[in-house]
Amino acid sequence: MSNSAIVVLRRAPLHEVRRFLCSVTTWEFLSDLGQTFGWHPRGSTYVTTARQRTPPSIAIRHNYQPGGMQDGKQIEAADATEWARALGIARHSSYFSGMIRAHATLVRSAEEPLRDMVDEFIDFARVGAFVFSLCSEPDGLDARAN
Repeated sequence: MSNSAIVVLRRAPLHEVRRFLCSVTTWEFLSDLGQTFGWHPRGSTYVTTARQRTPPSIAIRHNYQPGGMQDGKQIEAADATEWARALGIARHSSYFSGMIRAHATLVRSAEEPLRDMVDEFIDFARVGAFVFSLCSEPDGLDARAN
């Protein structure tokens, strides 16, 4: 297992901070799976201050490769919900089990925890915008996050 993980955070105004943790390989799998089933990534932006009211232009959008904790990127609400929608389509596809099996074999993981991760991320992304970055492997990120 990689010694790095991806932490995905959402600060909800009326709720606690909510987070989703996964390995880098799972993050890439979620991205590939979403794109296979119709998600067209709009690009991430670096986390900006509250004073900046308009999102950066398309010309300065970035990829979905996470930076360090001090170099977080943000995925906007529409992009996040489209990603969740595509993963939902994937989840109901006849190809889903084979894709899960192939990825689980590749990362030497069980299939069921990976299915659970997909479901957890769908629920997380469906809510909207979030920030993501690399972090050293946190306590509690176990083998299910491969």
